Amino acid sequence: MIFPRDPLDFLAYTARRTGLWVPMPLRFGWWPCGCCGCTLTCQHCIGDAPCAFEVVIADVAEDGCGSCASLDGTYILDEFFSGADPSTLCAWRYTFPERICDVSFIQLNVYGTTRQLWVFFWDAVRADWALFFKVYGSKVDCMNLANEPLSFTHQPLGWQCDISAGATCLVSTV
Repeated sequence: MIFPRDPLDFLAYTARRTGLWVPMPLRFGWWPCGCCGCTLTCQHCIGDAPCAFEVVIADVAEDGCGSCASLDGTYILDEFFSGADPSTLCAWRYTFPERICDVSFIQLNVYGTTRQLWVFFWDAVRADWALFFKVYGSKVDCMNLANEPLSFTHQPLGWQCDISAGATCLVSTV
């Protein structure tokens, strides 16, 4: 992509590429536009993919951190270039302004070869993830997810929050 010349486009570009928070009127007022039909190409989805996903996390249990409930919430994950081979996965991410219980970001990955949808919290201290996922029989219909439930599958040893005890994860297309 050619770097945007318009300052407002630059601001939107910066928000999409870095995960920086931008006020909603700016975030969705100019390119890239999540509310007005913005789509991406992801070969692991049926058809197109959205520019953003909504992820709702609830009932993260306390296990020593003191702030685990702060991980409960609704997150908008924007397209993210993970550095992985695009033939392997497509990614969307929300980066926390400050770590919460050692978590620096939440990410959604769509994998083509295994037909899986992952949502995970990245524990920056343990270099491991707390993971929800779902396996599909075919490619993921990324443009039509509505409160899609994902199941718990993994969390780091020694992590001070607990998602295995009933935490929920719902994914929707924005």
